[in-house]
Amino acid sequence: MCVQSSVYADKKYNLTLTYDRDKRFLPVKNIRTYVQDGREIKTENVELNGTNWVKTQYINKSTGEPIANKAAQIYVLGDEIDGIIYAQTDENGWLSVKNLPDGVECYVDFVD
Repeated sequence: MCVQSSVYADKKYNLTLTYDRDKRFLPVKNIRTYVQDGREIKTENVELNGTNWVKTQYINKSTGEPIANKAAQIYVLGDEIDGIIYAQTDENGWLSVKNLPDGVECYVDFVD
């Protein structure tokens, strides 16, 4: 970078800038693994310690068959929480996660 002196109009200075990223500002991923009803559930920045739950059966509209063994991401949003739960439907298309944190909103998205 070249800068010109504000005091001496005919003087220019070449500067070399370096930047070291402060790692304290990088997002921290807090990964946990739980087992519920024989299925492994992983969470990212979410602790399953609440009283809420999700239990929904997913059916394919075209075939009427359950959407079995399909990976899903449950996005958990709240005042102090912003995380993801990684789960999977069972053989009958049920997606079930217990002990969701209280006072949060959840949105389910299937992984292709």
